[in-house]
Amino acid sequence: MQPSHYISVHLRPVAGTSIWDLASAVVRQVHGHLQDAPGSVALALPGMKEGSPPHPGRVFQVFSDESLDLGAVMGRINGLRSMSDMLHVDRSIHAVPEGIEEWAAFTRFRVPNRGRRARDTDACFANRSRARAEAVAEAEQLPTIPWRTARDKGGSFGLSIRRMPAEPGVPLEQGALNGYGLSSAAHPFWLPVLRQGGEK
Repeated sequence: MQPSHYISVHLRPVAGTSIWDLASAVVRQVHGHLQDAPGSVALALPGMKEGSPPHPGRVFQVFSDESLDLGAVMGRINGLRSMSDMLHVDRSIHAVPEGIEEWAAFTRFRVPNRGRRARDTDACFANRSRARAEAVAEAEQLPTIPWRTARDKGGSFGLSIRRMPAEPGVPLEQGALNGYGLSSAAHPFWLPVLRQGGEK
């Protein structure tokens, strides 16, 4: 997939609904589409802010090179009737402008498991525990989308997202996308950086 086209989703929470509720709803629809069509769309949070407090931004972008995939995601989001006043999808699919100079990857940031492995020495376990504590502190500075697993599992976790800018002048090699439309820091999937209105 090449990120040649995109749609924008505007998040406009009202009293009783948080921006995180809307962010979770959008990502869930992207995830649902990717269950049927793996790797077909990528998710960008162009207005996200890291720090204290982090914020996901009020516009999400979904990229693809297939209008059918973007149309399917649009249909899923527009089908959320209870949020129709709070989630506004652009009516048309936009082409990415030519001559993009700035690119970024939106990656999932994972916190290591706290469990002790059978082969861990005390020193190894102490090092991993220290690394985990540092990762937890870093995750607290990142936008973290609340996520509930399937009802039969009854669990929940946070989907922490980090924005990784591409180095200017370095050739871009596309990595893989996961089931949320995000990539990993080790294998980033680069997306064009556009203003929230769509201009480069």
